[in-house]
Amino acid sequence: EFFGAARPQLFGTFAAAMFTMWQVMTGDSAYSGLAKPLLYEDGIAVAAPFFVSYGFVAGVVMTNVVIAILLDAYLRNTAAHSAEQSNASTRAPLSERLWLLRRVLRAGRTQVA
Repeated sequence: EFFGAARPQLFGTFAAAMFTMWQVMTGDSAYSGLAKPLLYEDGIAVAAPFFVSYGFVAGVVMTNVVIAILLDAYLRNTAAHSAEQSNASTRAPLSERLWLLRRVLRAGRTQVA
């Protein structure tokens, strides 16, 4: 209803308004000049501040989404690397023990023979 009376093809229904605002958020060139016609041709004074604030808020939200995705991938890789390092550190003493056991067994054979 905010811009529905002025531009029913873009804001007449909820679905059309959502699609229009999605295109504004993504910076689609077909709707990049949407605020000027609403402001100058239709005389809706709040069009410019609305679209500027919408663009700012949508940009901040989408930036946060991208940062969250990157941070999640980084933390997953860091956790996998930490698990790999801890597995490697538990394997090292075991291999050392096996080496010492073989050495003791070889020394025992030479003493018996």
